[in-house]
Amino acid sequence: TPLLDKKTDFGGYSPDDYNGATGEYMSVRHALAYSVNIPAVRVLNEMGVETGARYLARMGLHVPDEDKSLALALGGMREGFTLPALADGFATFAGGGIYAPSGLIARVEDDKGRVLYSNSPAGQRVFSEDVCCIMNDMLQTAVREGTAKKLRALPYPVCAKTGTAGTESGNTDAYCIAYTRDHVVAAWMGNADNMPVRTTGGGLPANAALAMLQTLYRGTQPSPFAAAEGVVSLDLDRAAYENDHALLLADPASPPATTVRELFRACAAPDKVCTRFSSPRIPAPAIAVRGSTVVISLPHERYY
Repeated sequence: TPLLDKKTDFGGYSPDDYNGATGEYMSVRHALAYSVNIPAVRVLNEMGVETGARYLARMGLHVPDEDKSLALALGGMREGFTLPALADGFATFAGGGIYAPSGLIARVEDDKGRVLYSNSPAGQRVFSEDVCCIMNDMLQTAVREGTAKKLRALPYPVCAKTGTAGTESGNTDAYCIAYTRDHVVAAWMGNADNMPVRTTGGGLPANAALAMLQTLYRGTQPSPFAAAEGVVSLDLDRAAYENDHALLLADPASPPATTVRELFRACAAPDKVCTRFSSPRIPAPAIAVRGSTVVISLPHERYY
C-alpha cells in the first residue's frame, strides 16, 4: 500500500526525513531501499509499538518500556542494541524466519578430534517464509538502487540496510548490515565520545561490508535465496497506484509501460482488476460541443 511521505505530528512526535519530506506517496519497497523515515513511522503507527516490540523480543532484541514509542521505527532508543545483536536480527531474515543467536565459539574439540562442545542453538520461528522472501527481495532493492548501492558490484544477490543517526552537530553513528543466504556482515562507524563522523551508512560502512563480503566469497558464491511458497508476483495498474494510491491488478490488455510489478503474499494479494484498456470509458467532459465543433480531449498516457 502506498504511504504518504509527509511531515506529520504523531501525538507530539513529528519525525522528518534525512533530506526533508517529499510530500509524495511511495511504496514500502522504495521507502525501505532509500531509508525514508516518515513511512517507517507510519507503518509502526499502524501495527502498534507493542506489536513491533514483541517481534523484536523474539529475536533477542528486548526493548525497555521507556523506549516503547514511535521513535523505535527509526532506532530511537536511549541505549540501543549491540552490533552483533542487530546482525542476529537480520540473520533471521536470511534464515527464512528462524532466529538462532550467534556465538563466538562454534565448537571445541579435544586432541583426538572428539567434539566436547558445539554451539547449536535451538532456532525459534519469528516470521513466516513468505514474509522473509518479500523482505529479502526489498532489501536487495536497497543494494540495486538504494542507499546500499555500493554493494551492487557483487556478482550475487545481497540484501542490505544502511542507517545513519546524529544531531544538529552532525552524524554520530553510521551502519551497514548486509547478508547473503549464508553470512551476515555488519559495520558501524562512530566515536566513543559521540563526536560527529563524516560519513553515512551508505558510505564508509557500506564499503566495509563490501570488503568483508568480497573476502568471504573470494573464488566462490553464496547459496541462492530460495523462492518461498505463498509468494506471488503480480502486475498492478501504474496509474491507479501512482495517481489514486489504489491496488488494482493490471488489465490483461495493458501495455507494459502502464504496469508496475510487485511481490505479494498470496493470502493478502489484491484481487480487483483494472478494466481501463479492455473496457475503456470516455468521461463526459472529454467530449464537448463548442459552437458547431465537436471537441474530444484525450488524456495523456505514458507509453515509454
